[in-house]
Amino acid sequence: MFVRIDDGAEPGKGEHAIHIAILIVAGLLISWPVLLHGFPPLSNDGPNHAVWSNNYARQLWSGDWYPRWLSNMNDGLGSPDFFYYPPLHAFVSALFWPLVAARDPYGYLISGLSAALATLLSGLTAYVWIRSLTTARAAVIGAVVYMVVPYHAAIDLYNRGAAAEYWLFVWLPLVMLYAQRIVESVPYSSVWLAVTYALCAYSHGTVAAVFAVVPLAYVVLFSKPGSRIRQIFLAGAGIAGGIGLAAVYLLPASMDRYKAFVADQTVGWGDYRNWWLFQIRNSVTEAGTIGAGFPWYLSYKMRVAVITVWMAGFCIAAWFIIRSRTNSRRTRSHAAFYTGLTVVCFFLNLESSDFIWRMTPVLQLIQIAHRLDTMISMSAAVLAAMVWANLGRERARGGIALLSICVLGWFAADMVAARQGYARWRHIPPERAASSRIRDEKQMEYSILWPIDAPASQLAAPADFDRFVLLHPPKTAAFTGGASGEVQVGSNWRPRHFELSVRSPASGHIIVNHFYYQGWTAVRKDTGVSIPLTHTRDGLMDLAVPQGDYTVAIDLPRDLPERAGAYISLLSVFFCGALALWDFMLPRAASRSSVTSAPERSAAIPE
Repeated sequence: MFVRIDDGAEPGKGEHAIHIAILIVAGLLISWPVLLHGFPPLSNDGPNHAVWSNNYARQLWSGDWYPRWLSNMNDGLGSPDFFYYPPLHAFVSALFWPLVAARDPYGYLISGLSAALATLLSGLTAYVWIRSLTTARAAVIGAVVYMVVPYHAAIDLYNRGAAAEYWLFVWLPLVMLYAQRIVESVPYSSVWLAVTYALCAYSHGTVAAVFAVVPLAYVVLFSKPGSRIRQIFLAGAGIAGGIGLAAVYLLPASMDRYKAFVADQTVGWGDYRNWWLFQIRNSVTEAGTIGAGFPWYLSYKMRVAVITVWMAGFCIAAWFIIRSRTNSRRTRSHAAFYTGLTVVCFFLNLESSDFIWRMTPVLQLIQIAHRLDTMISMSAAVLAAMVWANLGRERARGGIALLSICVLGWFAADMVAARQGYARWRHIPPERAASSRIRDEKQMEYSILWPIDAPASQLAAPADFDRFVLLHPPKTAAFTGGASGEVQVGSNWRPRHFELSVRSPASGHIIVNHFYYQGWTAVRKDTGVSIPLTHTRDGLMDLAVPQGDYTVAIDLPRDLPERAGAYISLLSVFFCGALALWDFMLPRAASRSSVTSAPERSAAIPE
C-alpha cells in the first residue's frame, strides 16, 4: 500500500517474522523485571496502580462491566477512582487476574503483566508506523529505540510507575499512522484515527488532549492544496469521533471533578510551574530524595533533565545526519516535522514558555511539563529509523556511533532505573517498608482521588489511616449520638448497592463506615420514601433515620454525566460508521498523493 522512501525490496513473510521476533526479544529484555517481580512497588505511583488493578479486576470478574466505585479500596471504605482515572491499564491487568489471582493478593503481578504487554505492543505499533515512512529493516531500529528511550521505560515505568501514560505509548504511533493515511487518501483512515485516539484517551486523557494537535498539524502541513480542506475535515472528524468514543470515561471525569480532590491536582505539587526542566534544586526535588538515599544531584528531576536533553540532542543530531545523507523531499520533510515537534516540546519544558502555559488551560492539566517527553520519544524513534535507512552501504561512522551510544546508554539507564524500583535490589528504610506494608494490606491508595468530603490530609499517612480504620471498622453501621436501636448490614453488599435492616424505637442517626460520595441515595424499601443521607466530619455516611422497623436500600445510581457519556459513546459508534461510509464514497484520484515518484525514491545517496 505504501511506497518506501528508500531503496530496498519489500521484505518477505520470513523477514517480517524475524523483525517481530527481534522486537519481542527487545521488549522482554526491557520489561523482564516487571514480568518476574510485578509492577515496581518503589516507583512513585506503583502501589496505587497495583491496588487499583487488584480491586478493578475483582469487581470486573464479579460482573461489574465498568467498575467505577471500588468498594473494597482503603480496607473497605471505598473510593470513586474510576469515575476519574482512565481505565485501560486496569482493564488489561484484569484480564490476567484469573491466571495469577492465587499468588497476587495485592495486584502487583497483574499490573506488571499489563505493563510488559504494553512494552511489546508499543514496539510493534511503532514498527508498523515507521515502516510506512522508511524501510522495514530501519523500522526495526526505530521500534527498538521507541521501546528503549529512557523516558519510556526508565522514567514512566520504573521511576514513576505511570501505568496509564505507559499504555499511551502503544497508541501514539497508530494515531500518527492514520493521520498519515488520511493524507494518502486511504479509505477508512479517519475511522481508525477515531478508534486509536479513543484508546489514547482511555489510556491517559490529559496527555491525549494535548497530543491531539500533533496529528492535526501533520495533516495541515502534509496534505496537498487541492485536497487539504477535505483531509483536515477528516482528521478533525476522526479526533472528534475518538473523543466521542471515549465519552463514557471523559464526561464523568471532567464534569464530576468537584466530587473528589481531582481539581487539586493542578495546584501545589501538581502545579506545572514546579516542573521546569532546569529547576533542579527546590522543595519538589528535595522531597523526592527523602528516604531514597539519593543526593540532590541524582534526584528524579535531575534524571529527567539529563534524559530530556539527551533525547532532544539525539533528535537534532539525527536531523543533521538525515539532511546530509538524502535528497528525498519526503524524508527531509518528515524529519523536519518530528525534529520541530521535539524542539516545541523541549521549549515547553522551559520556564521561558510559561506565557504559553498560562494561555493554554488544557496544557496545564498535564501537571508535569516533562510529560511532553512522550512526543520527544516518538520523534526519536522515527528519526533513528531514518538515520539508519540513509546511512548507505559504508554505514557512516557518525551515524553508527550516535545510534550505538544512545541505544546502549538508554538501555543501561532503563536497567539502573529498574534496580531502584524493587526492595530486593536496594536498601529501604524500615519506616518506609512498614508504611508500604500497611498500604498493601489495607489496599490503601494515595488520597488524590478520595471523595471531597473525606479527611484526606489527616489520613494520608498509612499509620494514621490504620488507626482510623481500627476506630471505624469498614462496612459496618451503628446508631450514634446515644440513640438506641439496632442496625444490621445486609449480606448482599455490592459496589454500588447495599442494604441495612433497621429497628429504631425513635428517630436517630446511623453512621455507615463507608466513604460518602455525592450521589449516594437512601430509600426505605417498604414505602419508597427517601431518607436524608449526608456525611460526617470523617467523610463517612450519615443517615437520619425515622422510627420503625424497615430495610433501607443505599445506592449509587448513575448520574447525568455517566448516562450522557454512555449515550455519546454509543452515538459516536454510529457517527464513525457514517464517517466510514462517507469517506469510502468520496471520489479519489487515480493515483494517491502518498505515492512517491521513482526519481524521489532513488534520491537518497545510493548504497
